[in-house]
Amino acid sequence: MSVTSLDEWRKKHKRRSTSVSQSEASTRSGRTGQKLTEDDPDYHALLGLYITLFNAMEKGFTTKSKFAREFATLIAIAATEDLITTRLSDTTWGNTWSLTDDGFEYLMELESVLNLTD
Repeated sequence: MSVTSLDEWRKKHKRRSTSVSQSEASTRSGRTGQKLTEDDPDYHALLGLYITLFNAMEKGFTTKSKFAREFATLIAIAATEDLITTRLSDTTWGNTWSLTDDGFEYLMELESVLNLTD
């Protein structure tokens, strides 16, 4: 095993971090940053969360419904993040999930991120 001194490592690392690409880009880049695509697993997760929040806003869904069973993980995430609730008042809970104010704001953000708005 070879041992490299710290000074040698720093010199080598400095050269690497200041190097410049010898070729130029052959195509122009679009907007910087990540872009969600329909092939992206994150896109599907966010779309599932959007569907969950939208259903809670539109008509709500019961805790034992088919939808609740199929989307149990996303419902758990949304409930944990206080985006949906079954609370009717400070001392009363029901069996229907509904959207919270924070959930509505997040739903609007998801619409723009997923490009669902016109």
